[in-house]
Amino acid sequence: MKQIQLLIVILLFTFPVWTVNAQWTQRTNLNDYNVNTFLQIGTHIFAGTSHGVYLSTNDGTNWSAANKGLVTGISCLVMIGNNLFASDGMTGVYRSTDNGANWTAVNNGLSNLSVRALAVKEELILAGTEGSSSYNSGMFLTSDNGNTWSYINTGLENDSRINSIAVYEDKIFVTSNYYRGMLLGGVYLSTNNGSTWAKINNGLYNINCYPLAVVSVDRLSGPDLYVGDAASPNGQLPSGAHLSTDCGSSWQGGSLGIENQTVLSFTPFGEKVFAIVKGPYLPAIYLTTSHDSEWTSVNQDGLPNAEIISLSVIGTELYAGIAQKGIWSRPLSEITDIVDHQPDIPGNFLLNQNYPNPFNPQTNISFAIPQSRFVTLKIFDLLGKETATLVNEYKQAGNYTVKFDGSNLPSGVYFYRIEAGEFKEAKKFLLMK
Repeated sequence: MKQIQLLIVILLFTFPVWTVNAQWTQRTNLNDYNVNTFLQIGTHIFAGTSHGVYLSTNDGTNWSAANKGLVTGISCLVMIGNNLFASDGMTGVYRSTDNGANWTAVNNGLSNLSVRALAVKEELILAGTEGSSSYNSGMFLTSDNGNTWSYINTGLENDSRINSIAVYEDKIFVTSNYYRGMLLGGVYLSTNNGSTWAKINNGLYNINCYPLAVVSVDRLSGPDLYVGDAASPNGQLPSGAHLSTDCGSSWQGGSLGIENQTVLSFTPFGEKVFAIVKGPYLPAIYLTTSHDSEWTSVNQDGLPNAEIISLSVIGTELYAGIAQKGIWSRPLSEITDIVDHQPDIPGNFLLNQNYPNPFNPQTNISFAIPQSRFVTLKIFDLLGKETATLVNEYKQAGNYTVKFDGSNLPSGVYFYRIEAGEFKEAKKFLLMK
């Protein structure tokens, strides 16, 4: 009888340990690094770390250094065409044309080298910098793959610090904050590639804003926007996450479950959003569904007791970068409320006929990609002249719908053409005014 009781006790204590190990898995040979950011390009996974860029080509099992020409740790990574760009927050922007094997500094015209954020819009690269009273600070842009940079700060505070950049169709959103006797900043919008910026803080009482996320949803009114801010002293101002369903024209509270806490980052996944939230203790992972204001905690059993720095959805896994503990991952299917709501992964590449057709002046174009690819979707007239670029970025596998507005075009027959890796297809549509 004592032997049976002993066996039961052993099983009770060992079973939970087995369950934990089945959830979060530590990835190899980056165990003592801070992992600040991830970028997946096909079968290549890049990690920007405190020791530079590392690359995995076997689903994160093994990592190799891709650092030649870099000076220090990397905090931002983006890709446009075949060019990979990185910034370290101190020495500007670097470019690689060979998947990270070699890097070259591309800082001509970039008068502030403390680049905190990078983003891609069609053929443009956007860079947001640290605030400074000695150098131009705020937003910069390059249209020639980093060869030259232009300062695009009209409408932003002169010494503003840019914390995050998000792009949706013709819109660029940034978050900014800076103290000059009082807190300045909030969320800004540009619809002319950064030539001018307008503040969109209606409904935001705490403008100490940091992360920003655009969550695409299937409606003509545009995406959901989430902005996170820092907890105010003694809870004087509402803080946490805020939601806009009208492209930033107004904001509403979206912090149920993370009230009065500092949001450090957002990671969109289909119509869901993960967040790293810093409460009174170490940062924790939370999850919400788009258009919702309630956040739920994600089980972190098995993760080390250290700061969570970054998150990324890569394939069917949620990756986490942990301070001085490297990379950890967990299947999305194990995370509560994800398994039944994963974005549908199509079986084939597909470009659908637009709807409505004929149209005046707006229509929707939908497409599907079964694997992650760099996607371009462009509009051409009957003579083959390109009139608009709707998509020009790396996309995860999934189904997508893009809105096209032909207000600036005359009536007539046009073509829309998609390229996604080897997949190429075009369809015609009719604009009738």
